[in-house]
Formats: sequence, structure tokens, C-alpha cells
Amino acid sequence: MAKLIALAAVYCFAIGTLGFNTIGNTDLPGNVLTRKERQELTTRNNVIESAKRWLDVYELTGKNDHPMIAKSMRLCGLPGDKGYPWCASCQSEIFDHAGVSTIISARVTDWYKSNLVWERSWGVPLPKQYLQPAQSLGFYYKSLHRYGHTTLLVYASDKRVYCMEGNTSRKGSYDPVTFEMIDLGEDTERDGDAFYPKTHSYYEIDVVSDKCLQGNDFIRRYNDYLKTVMP
Repeated sequence: MAKLIALAAVYCFAIGTLGFNTIGNTDLPGNVLTRKERQELTTRNNVIESAKRWLDVYELTGKNDHPMIAKSMRLCGLPGDKGYPWCASCQSEIFDHAGVSTIISARVTDWYKSNLVWERSWGVPLPKQYLQPAQSLGFYYKSLHRYGHTTLLVYASDKRVYCMEGNTSRKGSYDPVTFEMIDLGEDTERDGDAFYPKTHSYYEIDVVSDKCLQGNDFIRRYNDYLKTVMP
């Protein structure tokens, strides 16, 4: 039952933020989802399901080493045995496995060169109404002078976002079935030991991109909004 409640929460969130006129099961009579809307929901769900495959990935010796990590690095054109940071490469593998054609890169900055929904540097509040499952959220590090860590959005509540991410720590983790908090800490660790379901406060987020929508689909969704907020 807890699992069903959690899944229902995610789908209600997805449908609400997509601007649909219905909530709950998209197969219920009377729903008014278009074919494209159903396709988008399926895409976002496929990405989230793909991410769940990583939930048992823990570094074997604490040196960015695991067969799944190596696989993601090779996908990005890098050797799989060099111990590179893997928060972005695992996202590449997640989207690729879900059949979404998008960025294939182990560089976090590459994930935020296109399809931007919001960037802190624009000087406008984060538009919570546009947050949707399977968007990419990035974190800026002053010490690096760039975005240095990325995560995948699963669900957004009033106070925090629930995500899944790699190369991070257990701090701020939650139960992916019940969405109950496991660790109440708060950390944007970019060199941790595993792939975790993890929460973040809104103030931590520095950039949002949506790789589930490409080309005209992205423009149709966000163009009017972006015209009002982009510098």
C-alpha cells in the first residue's frame, strides 16, 4: 500500500505540473490526455524506472569503482577503470537505457548547456510550477567556478525535492518506496560512495534542465515562460 501511495504521489505531481486537467490514473475514463502528453508521461516514468536500477550501486573500494559505473563511463567515451567522478555519467546511462536521446557526457556542465528551464543567475525565483519528474537539477560550486554535481528529480513537495543521484553520500536519503526520510542530514556531496535516493532543499538548486522534452516539444512547453524570465 505504501508503494502505491508513493507512486500515486509521483503521478499526481507529474500530471499537475504538466498542466493536465486530471489527476491519478491516466487510464481512467474521462481523462483528457493527448497522445503527446501520454508519451511524455511514459518517457518520464521510463527514466525514473531506469534510475531505480542504480539503487544498489555502491563503490566496491571507495574509488569510483563498480561495473555499472564502468559501463556508464564507457558510454561517455571514457575508460571504465580510471576512477572518474560519475554523477553525470550515471545520468547518461539512465537516460540511454530509458531510450531518451540526450546528452551523453560525464561532465556535469554539459548537462546544463541546453534545455534550461531555470538558472539561478537569471535572478528570478525557481518556478516550482514547472518542476517535473526526470528533470535534471544542478549544483554550483564556487570552488570550481562551475556546476559540479547533478541529480535526477523524482518528486517535489512544498519544502524539498526528492531525487536520485550517484557519487554522493547517504546524508539526506529517503526510502524510495514510502518516501519517508532515512537520514535527516543535508549535503550536496559530489564525491560520495554510492547511488542514493536523496532529498535537497530548494535553496540548494542552482539550475534546472529538462532532457525529456526536445526540440519543438521543449519550445511548446516552456517558450512563453522563458520569454518572461531569461535575461
